[in-house]
Amino acid sequence: GVVEAAALDAWGKGLPDWKVQAGAIVWGTARRGKPDGAGEWTHLYADAGNTACSGDELAQGGFALQWFGQPGPRVAVNRHMRNTAPLCRDGRLFLHGLDGITAVDAYNGSILWRREATNTIRLAASLDGGNMALGGDSLFVAAGDKCIEINAVNGAERRVFASPQRAAGPKTRWGLVVVTDGVLLGSSVAVAGAYRMTEDVYGGAMVCSDALFGMDTRSGVRLWGCSSTGMIPNPAIAAGGSRVFFVESADPETKKTGNGRMNAQALLAKKGAFLVALDVRPGSMGASGS
Repeated sequence: GVVEAAALDAWGKGLPDWKVQAGAIVWGTARRGKPDGAGEWTHLYADAGNTACSGDELAQGGFALQWFGQPGPRVAVNRHMRNTAPLCRDGRLFLHGLDGITAVDAYNGSILWRREATNTIRLAASLDGGNMALGGDSLFVAAGDKCIEINAVNGAERRVFASPQRAAGPKTRWGLVVVTDGVLLGSSVAVAGAYRMTEDVYGGAMVCSDALFGMDTRSGVRLWGCSSTGMIPNPAIAAGGSRVFFVESADPETKKTGNGRMNAQALLAKKGAFLVALDVRPGSMGASGS
């Protein structure tokens, strides 16, 4: 009742973000928020710049198991297929499974939400790049020729971004998924370039893009697009300092590869390559060199 609620409210006054819920049962919750110095893992290799460093200042060794349990292996892609790595931010862990995405409390393992996500599996991520990224309180997931923006707190769909398609030629899928400076960066990749469960993901060639583009994460408006001279290997794309950096083959013939997969020798053998930097807003050339 009211008396119990008032007593519980007074009892928890010193706790962070203390809230009392009064009903058939009176109960309260407290949330301490993100610990100072806690790291995050928002892209395949930690961040948009592929640093593979979480920036965490709290973990100093002496690790101990905190929890184990669901979602478990039944909904997960076999680790040997090199699926996109889990992402983590603000105490939430996001795992990509066979047919959907699961959000888990990073501190105690509780399932926060689950949602189906068809046509989103990205195998051989080390050759193709990740298909998930965190930006603000949203999770961005590539799905076929689109990228879905999902509310990281409750799993609700916020917006669907459509990748630009050519006026002529085969349809492409959404490749790169990077969020930086309020811009969602994407790339155009041949549909046939996606690795499948039956393929060798260890000895394969890199998946390459032939165009990059940037979209505003708030408005959904496409800011710019850039068609390349030659193919761009997806693992060699990184962003930071308001720019996106990539290696681009200087050989136009590389764009004639049917599935868009190439190894470094094929990309560089004839004419070498350029190192290119574009401003993420609005995509103007920042610097380049051979």
